[in-house]
Amino acid sequence: MPPFHPAATAPTNTPAPAAGAFPAFPVSWYFFGSLAELEQGPVSKEIFGQRLVAFRNERGVVRVMDARCSHFGTDLGKGCMVG
Repeated sequence: MPPFHPAATAPTNTPAPAAGAFPAFPVSWYFFGSLAELEQGPVSKEIFGQRLVAFRNERGVVRVMDARCSHFGTDLGKGCMVG
């Protein structure tokens, strides 16, 4: 299937492609937020229908992962870094 390109779309009365027409994982880089947002701790956002959390690890490297805690089901962006 060729990649979806907005410039190749028909007039605005054409329905949007079905959700299944898009890959499970984006094939490009997408802007999550600025580094300044991470100064106060983890930040969670919904992108492409998936809740993600961005944070800096103990060495200051930015990481992004699923925002849902696998143990308690809470949003990891509402917490803080320990350690």
